[in-house]
Amino acid sequence: MRTDFILRRFAMPETLCDAKKTATARAIRHGAEPAGRLTLKSSGFVRLILMAFFALAVAGLVGNAAELHSFTSLNVNIPDGNWAGLADTRTITSSVASLTKVRVKLHIAGEFNGDLYAYLRQIKDGRTNFCVLLNRPGRTASNPYGYADCGFDVTFDDAAENGDVHVYRNKVVPQPGTPLTLTWQPDGRYVDPAVVTDASPRTTTLSSFNGTPGSGTWTLFIADVDLGATNTLLGWELELSGPVPAPVTWATPSDITYGTPLGPTQLNASSTVPGTFTYDPPAGTVLPAGSGQTLSVTFTPQDTVNYTPVTKSVTINVLKAPLTITADNKSKVYGAALPTLTASYSGFVNGDTPSCLSTQPVLSTTATAASPVGTYPITVSGASAANYTISYVNGTLTVTKAALTIT
Repeated sequence: MRTDFILRRFAMPETLCDAKKTATARAIRHGAEPAGRLTLKSSGFVRLILMAFFALAVAGLVGNAAELHSFTSLNVNIPDGNWAGLADTRTITSSVASLTKVRVKLHIAGEFNGDLYAYLRQIKDGRTNFCVLLNRPGRTASNPYGYADCGFDVTFDDAAENGDVHVYRNKVVPQPGTPLTLTWQPDGRYVDPAVVTDASPRTTTLSSFNGTPGSGTWTLFIADVDLGATNTLLGWELELSGPVPAPVTWATPSDITYGTPLGPTQLNASSTVPGTFTYDPPAGTVLPAGSGQTLSVTFTPQDTVNYTPVTKSVTINVLKAPLTITADNKSKVYGAALPTLTASYSGFVNGDTPSCLSTQPVLSTTATAASPVGTYPITVSGASAANYTISYVNGTLTVTKAALTIT
């Protein structure tokens, strides 16, 4: 079933439209109230009722949030007798992950409620949800024009005890010149406004939005489908309820040095509600050296009615560990071959050994087998490792006197 049939022009029977228009004009010329209409004799027009809403405010509450998105001081005329109507479209960013309830407040200053058709629509990720809020209230088989009351300042709620707004006069008769107030169930009749009556089936509800995210493109559409009255959209509000992401805070941890296992100093996310934290990588992990490494946590709240799980991330810098390579001191007797040069290591962590070096160190000395007695430097250099900052300490080769035997 199409949700945009109101945008097509459904012509009412010409004799009915002409008869109504002629009767209204005749009554105005003679200073009388049109049959079925209610006007203000002091001015001939209903004065706009000023709204006292907060402008475009979003009040996110903790737990199962009731976010209020308010669109106020609009003061937009609804085209009289024009089925194309007007659409107020809003792109809403909501913290509600899965709607459990939607309520709508509608504020219209008007002269004839029975002329009005209105629906609420949401489009999110290609899915369209839809609910008819008004469909010519009061229109019945015996009353083709509907109620002759002046505007709305109402809230729509599927569970409203007052019942169906289409027949609100069964519960409340507004004072002349004042809008309908209180909370009502939406009309729900997805039926051509030219033929709708109180007996038409109610097939759309606000619960059709349940289960979808609050974020998306929301449209309030209103049309004045009959001639002879002025109606003005003053504003509207959208109340979105449902579980919200659990509150989680996690400060960016300080730098650590390679070899430091992740622990409570780094993995210290917190929440004001009970639940379980699962970290990736987990506690005890030793990260390689590097900047901007990602730590993630998924928080699963115990209260899944009011909260949804949350995943958050921070980054951490892992500094290279210091490693010192020292050339071992050596000695030899004058004239002997050079000894094998070796090195010692100080600073390996995480069970690392010299085999973890991507490039092994190079050891050398200026001495030769024939070098005279004395001391010579042993230098070490050229090693590299991804996780270490390497420094070097040179050693000493000592050439000692050879023994001389005289016979």
